[in-house]
Amino acid sequence: MTELWHRLSWTGRLSLLGILLLVGVALAAPWLVPHDPLETDPQRRLARPTGWWVEVPVAVQEPIEKDGALAGRSVADLLATAGVPVHLATAAVPTRPSTVWKPGFWLGCDQYGQDVFSRLVYGTRLSLGIGFSARLFALTIGLVVGLLAGYFGGWTDWLLMRLVDIFLAFPSLLLAIAISMVLGNGLLTVILAIAVVGWAETARIVRSQALELRSAEFVLAAQAMGASHARIILTHLLPNCLPLIIVIFAMGMATAILAEASLSFLGLGVDPALPTWGGMVAAGKDYLWAYPTLAIYPGCCIALVVILFNVLGDELRDVLDPGRKGNWLA
Repeated sequence: MTELWHRLSWTGRLSLLGILLLVGVALAAPWLVPHDPLETDPQRRLARPTGWWVEVPVAVQEPIEKDGALAGRSVADLLATAGVPVHLATAAVPTRPSTVWKPGFWLGCDQYGQDVFSRLVYGTRLSLGIGFSARLFALTIGLVVGLLAGYFGGWTDWLLMRLVDIFLAFPSLLLAIAISMVLGNGLLTVILAIAVVGWAETARIVRSQALELRSAEFVLAAQAMGASHARIILTHLLPNCLPLIIVIFAMGMATAILAEASLSFLGLGVDPALPTWGGMVAAGKDYLWAYPTLAIYPGCCIALVVILFNVLGDELRDVLDPGRKGNWLA
């Protein structure tokens, strides 16, 4: 890891640090947000940004007397002690105005009175989690198909590549939309839709690497020694494909996050109540003229994450696989 860090350029290091920071934000989201991201309040609807702390007015019940046996006891307390229901005991009780300090709304509130900052932070967790899960699923399928096609060749290669061609023939976004419409909204549906449209390209790239490796001397030597096909694939082909796999995963994360944002924007993602960046952009598009930040903030988050993963993927490609530098699909 230390050697990799020193081989990265300054742009690669910045992108890696940025991604690690976002991962930290996603993991620590419950401790970073000042408000519940799902809490709504019509009184805070489209509220402007405030300071770090705001003074909130509250009503405090007046005690019956300052000294004596009933000191500090309110009318509501006495009635509740006597067995009067709480909603009756607290009605028409003398109160006095007061204030308390609570965390502010640093980026304002949306049309439902939800804190924008809290939803952005939790959106980091959801967007990165969905992108990671979908990309891992797609990478697993593509890796298996690509290794089998490249190693065995012949009819196996022909059949698997025709299957890959069928999936690549469909526009990826339209295929993801079709899957989401058939299966309905949901977290697992989004992950499955993104994985289905992403595995074919991975399989084609891994196949090209496996075709080169199957004629290598160490593979031919393992075959001559009677090693099984599974052993050769797992101990010789797979380890030599790891640099390529890392690059594919890093660059595919950007595509997966964009796909999740697109599905959420179209209303085909997770539950609209859950905070996702794409869903926040969709919810804020109706207020672009009056409150443009409702869509700008999550849009900037999406753009930032996509740029970071693309830059890191390019840097990892140049470092881990210099033979393909500048010629990714070769």
